Amino acid sequence: MLDKFVLMTVRQYTSSDFDADHPMCKWLITKHQLSYVQGLWLTILAMAFYDEASAWVAFNRSTPFCTPADCKLPIDKNRRNLYGTQIIHHLDEVCQAYHNRRDWPTTGFRGDPAKDWYTLKDNLRSVWGNGRFACYTTADMLHKVNGVDITVGDFENRSSSGPADAIQRITGCDRKDVVALDKHGEEINQRILTARRHPTYTRSDRGTVESVLCNFSGMCRGRYYPGRNIDRQQDRILRLTKLGHGKIVDVLWEARQDIFRREHLGEFNGWVGVNKPRLTHFKETGEILCPEDKR
Repeated sequence: MLDKFVLMTVRQYTSSDFDADHPMCKWLITKHQLSYVQGLWLTILAMAFYDEASAWVAFNRSTPFCTPADCKLPIDKNRRNLYGTQIIHHLDEVCQAYHNRRDWPTTGFRGDPAKDWYTLKDNLRSVWGNGRFACYTTADMLHKVNGVDITVGDFENRSSSGPADAIQRITGCDRKDVVALDKHGEEINQRILTARRHPTYTRSDRGTVESVLCNFSGMCRGRYYPGRNIDRQQDRILRLTKLGHGKIVDVLWEARQDIFRREHLGEFNGWVGVNKPRLTHFKETGEILCPEDKR
């Protein structure tokens, strides 16, 4: 199973599928020459909606760290705790935290990237609506997209779902044994580093491996295939276009052409959005699909 995970990681890294929103936000920051504060706000919105198309619309309809007047935009199920008016509550608290301390979310940094990783997560955790997933994923995104100087220090297996499940499947260890999960997680991370495989837009670290572990868990459970996040992103842009935001999100098509390989993009190869039969392919066959496979 470890060899299959390594193969999965290679296909995720070479396609940038594992965290498709990261290179998208980096591209938007560079393309539009956004300031540090603007880029920070874009990342916060991307994590609040967990939908890069919704985040870009919200960004264009707000000023940094002022809650958008209209938050009635699609929110991914990973942030279902923010459905309805709860996203306004969350963003209000984010804005309050920022205005109280203009160095938020890096308040309390000591110049030690390893220790500052934990400080960053604590600062994010102080905001209503941020649980384990949101804190870990936002901290990792702030590092990779916004250049916040931290070293991802753990997999946070004690309270994780996907990564812990994947480590158990790969190694056979007891999922309740956090010490064993942490030990095997580090061994898996070292295996990827030894293979000298890196994503197209950043360096491999615990954060990128944690994302692939989460996706691997989903794939084992019939909910994922390499290329799914790129396909899902296409779905999201089309949905926002149908909702009347086409002029704002049109630039995201250009971003996809610059970020991803053409053979991985449904808009050039005749498929639209997530392919449901492919979601269960690995669970049923044990075969890891390629992002460029025809749908």
